[in-house]
Amino acid sequence: MQPIRKILVALDHSSLDSELVDYAQFFVDISEVTTVHFMHVIKVSLSAEMKKEFPDLENETLTQRTKEIEAIISEHFNPKREVKHFFNISNQENRIKPFISAIEKEGIDMVMVGSKNEHNGTVGTFTHRIARKSPCHILSVPVTGSSHLKRTHGLKKILVPLDFSDHSKQALERAILIGARVKD
Repeated sequence: MQPIRKILVALDHSSLDSELVDYAQFFVDISEVTTVHFMHVIKVSLSAEMKKEFPDLENETLTQRTKEIEAIISEHFNPKREVKHFFNISNQENRIKPFISAIEKEGIDMVMVGSKNEHNGTVGTFTHRIARKSPCHILSVPVTGSSHLKRTHGLKKILVPLDFSDHSKQALERAILIGARVKD
């Protein structure tokens, strides 16, 4: 089984970001991860008239968003051991393509996404799309994932859906490995 060394955390500037960053720290602490890429894709599209009237508005928006997300990362990502971590923000119309490009370019082993079912009325379309198109593992973190870890002092149960394929076998082996590390 190939170790998970590089993860990408998909942030969306919602209240779920702090949960994801907390969970990324937890995962780093129980795994062999050496590099964490935090990524946010925003779509800032201004009309020609707006660009003419406010030429720096797009860059100012990206700068402000970067500061806000970097503050969340600084506050919530303090793993027990040293790991490399990076933050990248991208201004793109298509939210999926930059993630897939980063996964391929950086050799990402796992993508961590928030599961927003019932959160703010969304249905998790991004999570489903990234799961279909990503060539690596996906870890879907529920809305209260890190809060649950804090309340229960760790991970108590791991759910692994099985269909008796090779991928299911790998997922089960990974869950067993994580379960053993959490007990230590």
